[in-house]
Amino acid sequence: MADERLLAPIRRFWTTEQVETAYQAIFAAYNARLENVTVIIGKGTEGDSASAQVVVNGEDYLSWMDALETRLAEIENADEGVTAELAHTTHANFGHRCVST
Repeated sequence: MADERLLAPIRRFWTTEQVETAYQAIFAAYNARLENVTVIIGKGTEGDSASAQVVVNGEDYLSWMDALETRLAEIENADEGVTAELAHTTHANFGHRCVST
């Protein structure tokens, strides 16, 4: 179960790309059994400056992965909802007009 203390700010502040980046880095570190990992979730256009870093300790990997997995599932479900919603949208065409004098 995802820790709401982690999930709430992730929902509020992180983009889909940032969530995916963090998840991949944490999973790779967990898989390699590293003691900790620094996740850079944003960088400048030149790639020389980081806008945010997250340091995750090995004992917290699973908690982070649960929270990020929950967020990714929410994003997927929201995207599917938008697609389904667009499929049922009614469009009006006002391209043909008649003028009488």
